[in-house]
Amino acid sequence: MKAISVRQPWTYTIVVGEKTIENKSKPTKHRGLLAVHAGKQANVLNAFLKASNGDSIDRSTFALGYVVGVVELVDVVELNRDLEKNPWAYGPYCWILAEPRVLEEPIPAKGQLGVFQLSESESTCVQQQISRAKKVSAPDALLQAIERNESDPWEKIYFRVCSYAKLERADDIIRLCNEGLSLHPESALFFGHRGHGYFLKEQYNDALSDLNKAIDLDPLLGPAYQFRGYAYERLGYDAKAKADLEIAEKLAAESDQDEGED
Repeated sequence: MKAISVRQPWTYTIVVGEKTIENKSKPTKHRGLLAVHAGKQANVLNAFLKASNGDSIDRSTFALGYVVGVVELVDVVELNRDLEKNPWAYGPYCWILAEPRVLEEPIPAKGQLGVFQLSESESTCVQQQISRAKKVSAPDALLQAIERNESDPWEKIYFRVCSYAKLERADDIIRLCNEGLSLHPESALFFGHRGHGYFLKEQYNDALSDLNKAIDLDPLLGPAYQFRGYAYERLGYDAKAKADLEIAEKLAAESDQDEGED
């Protein structure tokens, strides 16, 4: 049986039908039944429960390292304006889920990235329980906890901008960056991404205007130098392009080094 591994608490929100979209960096050809596995890492769960302080939600609700339910994967689509109406949709690829059911007894299993194959014994255990798996409504305590953990509107917009950037959807990048800048007019990130959007549309002067602003606001924003360098290349300013691309490369190397030290 095929499965996906998701970090808690989002595993539980999927199997009780609250979370109807799983966001992935890649699509899959698989459609149909999927076992839903809860990963062992608890950092996201810990942050969720800390932010939910005061809600009557029991930590034992969130099994770690187990297959906890099954769901139907009915479609995989790129993030789009219609899907933005769903608060769970961030993309870049939205896996559309339906028919969630909770297993009576969680089954211990080791998770993997992407869609993976359960072992023969794990698959047998899941198959034996499917007929008894139940549809369970999300408890009020979970809904209250989700509300407490609701992302800032700025964050939601930014996550979606990043997805549209990966998909190279220029108009959607620009549209959402305009929304983000209406909330945070001095955001280097939104100016930088909007500059990327204009670059994709081959509006290089508009791109330079936004990328200059992004760099003024945050001189360490490597991607802004990168796309400004590309824009300079397209406009024939080779020396400026070379200088910016060297800065972008240096900042990327420093960022990689900092992550390695962490």
